[in-house]
Amino acid sequence: MTKWILTFSYGLFCTAVISYAMTFNMEQFAGLIYINSAILGTFRMFLNLSIGSLDYFVKDLGRKKLNQFAVSYVVTMIGVVLVMKSTSYGNSTLITLATLSATAFCSQMFVIKGVISTELFPTSIRNIAASFTFTVARFGGIVSPNLFILETYWIGLPYLVIVVSMAIYLVLFQLNIPETKSTIQSDAMPEKSEWDRSSKKKEDGAKLNGRCV
Repeated sequence: MTKWILTFSYGLFCTAVISYAMTFNMEQFAGLIYINSAILGTFRMFLNLSIGSLDYFVKDLGRKKLNQFAVSYVVTMIGVVLVMKSTSYGNSTLITLATLSATAFCSQMFVIKGVISTELFPTSIRNIAASFTFTVARFGGIVSPNLFILETYWIGLPYLVIVVSMAIYLVLFQLNIPETKSTIQSDAMPEKSEWDRSSKKKEDGAKLNGRCV
């Protein structure tokens, strides 16, 4: 379970950095900040309704697939912004729309992680695990306003940091987190032998000694 908590914590930290960094630096995008905020809210409302409906009606659409799509979309859009920012072919309107749509998907990643953590962790530690991971996300919110300070070194550096960190998270999530949709929630902690390696070694050693005798 340690790898689950660490993976969720890292993912929520990165998601919070992206989401709040874009929100706190809305004035750097093309257009009026109020119009951009309205566009962002519209994106989020559309995604909430669409993904919620898909999750309900499409039984084979699991949590991991939704998270994989959301993270891949963010990486792709921010990658496009990175290329446009780094070259002379950048279009301010496209940069704004790509960034806002990627930020909107971050809200879905918060929801997906919350649902998975609820379904994954046993009842006895569910609240503690969720509290820890979302506390780490608060630190992401603290760090986020400083992300665009990296532009003083290179204009594309903040976007490169986002792409690399989210790509790492995508790999970690796919490797460490199991699918939880339609699974039975656990009410009890696993047996100690399943998570304590030293205990398992002792039990195996005792069985071996018993056979030798």
